[in-house]
Amino acid sequence: MHKLVIIGSTSNICKIRVFKNINDLDIFDKIYCYGWESWSSNDFKEYINNDVNGDTSNLIEKIEFIKGDYNDYDSTISHLINDNTIIYVCTPPLCYNDILTFSKEIDYNFKIIFEKPFSSNYNDFIKLKEKITNKVNILDHFLYKLDIMDLIQEFKNKEIKYIKLKFNYSDNVEDRLGYFDKVGFFKDMFQSHYLSIVYSLIGNKVINLKNSVIKKNIRKQYKSYGGKNKVDTYFYVELFDKRCTYIFEAGKSINDCKEITINNNTFKINNYENEY
Repeated sequence: MHKLVIIGSTSNICKIRVFKNINDLDIFDKIYCYGWESWSSNDFKEYINNDVNGDTSNLIEKIEFIKGDYNDYDSTISHLINDNTIIYVCTPPLCYNDILTFSKEIDYNFKIIFEKPFSSNYNDFIKLKEKITNKVNILDHFLYKLDIMDLIQEFKNKEIKYIKLKFNYSDNVEDRLGYFDKVGFFKDMFQSHYLSIVYSLIGNKVINLKNSVIKKNIRKQYKSYGGKNKVDTYFYVELFDKRCTYIFEAGKSINDCKEITINNNTFKINNYENEY
């Protein structure tokens, strides 16, 4: 059996996705939930019962809440980690440097999992890259969507002349304004989900995108956005690299549509709950 440490356990992604998926896994005998709130374990369990989406009945007795800031892991969780520990990170990228520094100093053969985006910009990524060890796993949950897995299996390394990724969502981002005000939807979707899919389809040919022609680059924001910055909640980008046309579209608070077109074939991407 394993121990799970969730850093950022009160994040929105944990609330709507992570916990209900962990509930179906029978590999953890203890789950340590790390957050900044001044809660007891009972307070956190009440939050899980009342506010978290989905069935969490298998988790409650395994959970212990640990209060801490995002730079004091040595005094809060280092004593919990051993070879059978998995650390799952659900914080913004600005926390990653401290987490990687902390994890690099621990001798045990644990695993640490980072979700997208791995950094806020290229220069920050280069700095973080130096601290990546064989303990670090960088995952993108879009690659675990069943329909996308099937497409990658079908088209990987085949000749592709046209790719369009279109993920428009009817929900808005009003409950995630702190994140979106700093990131925007292009950074949230393009450099992680979309490029992960394209790379999985065409492999090292993705390097051709560096020299591609930008035919369209549209950014918009829905009218009722409650944030303070002029970040995008919708984008449409069209690129051409002499071999293939790439179209990337994504939006919030818009008509729901999730599909991928490869050459002349369009595939609907369904919502499944097990991608985490």
